Amino acid sequence: MLISDLPAFASITFDPIIALLRGRPVLEAPATAMGGLSMAILESGMLDAGLAYHRRWAHLSSSEDSASSSDSPSIIIEEVDEVTGLRCQGLNCTIGAIQAEILHSEAGYPHLGRVDPLVTCAAIAQSIAPHGVRTRRLLRYCLAGPWLRADRLRWVDPLHSMLRDGMERSGLLVVKPDPAWPRTLAAGLPAQVHEAVRNESVGWAALSDPERTSVMSLIAARAITTTDVPTPRLEVLLWQRPGLCDGKTDVFSEIEDWIDGFDASVIDELVDGILRHAGQH
Repeated sequence: MLISDLPAFASITFDPIIALLRGRPVLEAPATAMGGLSMAILESGMLDAGLAYHRRWAHLSSSEDSASSSDSPSIIIEEVDEVTGLRCQGLNCTIGAIQAEILHSEAGYPHLGRVDPLVTCAAIAQSIAPHGVRTRRLLRYCLAGPWLRADRLRWVDPLHSMLRDGMERSGLLVVKPDPAWPRTLAAGLPAQVHEAVRNESVGWAALSDPERTSVMSLIAARAITTTDVPTPRLEVLLWQRPGLCDGKTDVFSEIEDWIDGFDASVIDELVDGILRHAGQH
């Protein structure tokens, strides 16, 4: 699966930005948790494709850094609430949030949705290095954009499901119930619900499918009546946690780990660590 082949990207061309990426560009992103993930995913494609680049963080770069790179192509990753799109002019390209048709209703009317810069960075990285080891392993983090934004909206973003299902079909991810993972974090589940689910993980392998369904259904039924977690998100967190095929935890927990452990003062070390770990497989 190529992310760029999804309907959301049907009207978007990456040719101008890919041309700039081949010219030793400066990659710039906000020194934030999401900016760091976006940078790591975009860099994974650059490394796998053997393309040279320079990393720079917005608000952390010096005037000397800016002057030394003024003649180089620049790719700037934005992190703003507004839909600003993918904008290229001359040697500069800015990756902002894109408004796109995410799905069509049963009546045939298009539904407009938002594609986060994190997802666009993943699509670009995959376009320049579709078989890259680092790229393929880091694509999972593109789920962070629609998942975390939809948490604020209290639903499940259709783009999240499209990305997850596409990566599962391509063998990049597996989707399993929470107890099937050796370790998970709550990732939005109330503490008591997550504790009840983790209590089932010890004997999960010995349960039959009907027994698993019965146990999880009881937990879900109690959660629906005792918590305010929207049912669609509750279903995903209980039954549909995606993760690497050889992983020990799910993507939602990895995202929560990344956010909890994020420190802007050591952002270079954090991004380098993700890239180094991805390249060791």
